[in-house]
Amino acid sequence: MKEFNLLKNIPKTSISFVCIIFGIFLGNQFRLNDQVVSVNQNISADDLGLIRTVNLFLKIFLTNLTLLLVTIYIGFFTGGLLTLVILIFNSINLTFVANEAKLVMSNTDLLVKFLFHGLLEVYTFLVAANISFGGWQYYRRAVENDCFDKDLLPRNKYTYILIGFVFVSAFLEVININYL
Repeated sequence: MKEFNLLKNIPKTSISFVCIIFGIFLGNQFRLNDQVVSVNQNISADDLGLIRTVNLFLKIFLTNLTLLLVTIYIGFFTGGLLTLVILIFNSINLTFVANEAKLVMSNTDLLVKFLFHGLLEVYTFLVAANISFGGWQYYRRAVENDCFDKDLLPRNKYTYILIGFVFVSAFLEVININYL
């Protein structure tokens, strides 16, 4: 079984980073107007209560889980093309949220809030993107050998690990929103 190493896949990782940077660039070109309701960054646990905190966690976790599974599996079967689109639009969305958050907090506070969960989340989606880019190789070998090689399909082992990362990241994000 082939081990996965993000550093050994520098070209795929570079493509992912270029898409993220491109999305951030595009996101900075547009400003959301004041009528758009954004995520409230000053939510306390007292205001939300336990039920609202759990609902927030489930919303964040299920959104990220859906995006992760779409990135891995549907991105894989589109040869990684859908993954490029997801990375760009997710980066645009992240930039919109960051620009709105900068209106109510300093850059240092924003960076601290991002560091708690963001690094794990970004790493998770970079690994998912690298897995989905394997779809290109899967189709190339299928055309060359006139058969499908099931050894190139995404491994569930990696998917389970990434789901765990998304779970921890969502948990850290809820703690971050409620307590920091």
